[in-house]
Amino acid sequence: MKSFNQKIRAIIFDCYGTIIDTGNSSINATKKILAKYNQNTNAEEFYSKWKKYQRKYFENADNFLNQEDIFLITLKELFQEYHIKGDPNIDVQIMLNILGKRYAFPESAKTIDLLRAKYKIYVASISDEEPIISDIKRNKVVVDGIFTSESMMVYKPNKHFFYQVLDKVNLNENEVIYVGDSLYDDIYGPMSIGIKSIWINRKNQTIDTEQYRPNYTIETLDELLEFF
Repeated sequence: MKSFNQKIRAIIFDCYGTIIDTGNSSINATKKILAKYNQNTNAEEFYSKWKKYQRKYFENADNFLNQEDIFLITLKELFQEYHIKGDPNIDVQIMLNILGKRYAFPESAKTIDLLRAKYKIYVASISDEEPIISDIKRNKVVVDGIFTSESMMVYKPNKHFFYQVLDKVNLNENEVIYVGDSLYDDIYGPMSIGIKSIWINRKNQTIDTEQYRPNYTIETLDELLEFF
């Protein structure tokens, strides 16, 4: 059985891509937006750029915007870049309408229930409040607390995101483990303040830098039971 040396009191999870499956919903929403204007642009390319544009607002610590506002601002930027003569204020709703309507991975609820018998379980996500609470509750995933970028006014991987979570749960860096699917947000972020991490690598990705190397890697959440 794998284990950590220190006494762990809580496990903190990322949400989307870790507990909740986003599937192809974002790509499908992007396709619907582009189809309105007979755009031949590749939806994966467009959405990838959309996410990249959002990142610059996530990293602007001096002017926090919630995720919903960032979706709109960055869609406006993309419409200008691609010369799309539409109304982003209307079209962004196609993307926003998928939020809060996603489904958990098959093993999520059961695994977390088993872990809650021994540890406090928290979710800490860049999401806005309403969609993540809806997704967690509707999928019957029971946790001890949910912390969002909207409530804390800071995005991962900013150190203040993780420091705020530790402050709210009243624990130290060596008393928690962070579990997530993003090497940048969920591995580099917590490890930058001394929190050990477990990377859930559902897509068989590779690590190309030591800066983002997790303490352990798993492919499904139920593998956590080997650690705890």
